[in-house]
Amino acid sequence: MTRLVAVVAGVAVIAAAVVLSGVISVKASSGHAPPTAWVLDLVKRRSVAMRARGIEAPEAFDDSMVRVGAAHFDLGCRPCHGAPAGPTPVIPSRMTPNPPDLAALVGRWRRRELFYLVAHGVKFTGMPAWPSPPRGDEVWSVVAFLERLPALDADAYRRLVGRADASPSADAPDSMATRCRTCHRPAADPRHARLVPRLEGQSVEYLIGALEAYADGTRHSGFMRPIAATLDPTMRRALATGLSGPTPDPIGSPWLSPQSLIVAGDPARDVPACASCHGPSAEPRDPRYPALAGQPRDYLRLQLQLFAEDRRGGSSHAAIMQPIARRLTASQRDAVAADYEALTSAESVR
Repeated sequence: MTRLVAVVAGVAVIAAAVVLSGVISVKASSGHAPPTAWVLDLVKRRSVAMRARGIEAPEAFDDSMVRVGAAHFDLGCRPCHGAPAGPTPVIPSRMTPNPPDLAALVGRWRRRELFYLVAHGVKFTGMPAWPSPPRGDEVWSVVAFLERLPALDADAYRRLVGRADASPSADAPDSMATRCRTCHRPAADPRHARLVPRLEGQSVEYLIGALEAYADGTRHSGFMRPIAATLDPTMRRALATGLSGPTPDPIGSPWLSPQSLIVAGDPARDVPACASCHGPSAEPRDPRYPALAGQPRDYLRLQLQLFAEDRRGGSSHAAIMQPIARRLTASQRDAVAADYEALTSAESVR
């Protein structure tokens, strides 16, 4: 035992001497030696495989999730990893390790493992963790896109992310508004993602409040926080003004049932009528609340679920919605989302 202790102590002293001497190079320009790269890759693969075992992955992804994930990839991932048939990003190519071509590597990971990698990032590689931990639904959207990525050529990629050959690079409000509309498209646009809200018809006050909440992290979104955090107050107001626009065109005008939650709420569950805050209504509304008529059903249902699970956040008014959403049943959340999708922003409740 004494000899073992002496050997261990000797190894520790030698290791400390090597570390403190400075002989170990940390320069990125030389890359990793092949044995080092192999060991690090093995450690990564085994670590991810073990920790991802308990993650329950969806059986399938819909096209809306793929489009949402594609839009984030184009903004947040492409600058390091590149895009199909696109040029290799110059500065990231000098990192150690290099950000890989993901299309060539996605197939080596299980779906739950891709979720783990996107959600938590990888130490010592420059791969960040997801900016908003409560939003696992956003992470799954990125995974949905990554699984589609190997089948995309340059044209298919550009169509999916909804941009031409060159995406806006300036931070001027007009360029930012164009970039926002990559995701926030009119409902009639076939590239519209049903998990993304329509912005036309919202008040400037609401949009500014939303951008502020995203920027300071009180409204949770790994998609929106990195964008909103780059905007100063002047840019937020200019962007909100440019995005608000006129009310949306009608997309259906059903007569609401008197029993609809929009009209009557559910007094037995202490749920007020939705129209009192979110319209449509002939009475003036508080402009700090969003108008919900015409919003996609999938988006509204998701927001109510996030409120109920305390995973959404928002401005100081978000606290009003959390207890209301928790009182709604799943079928009620679906029903009110369907009713709002069928309405127009200009219509009054009758």
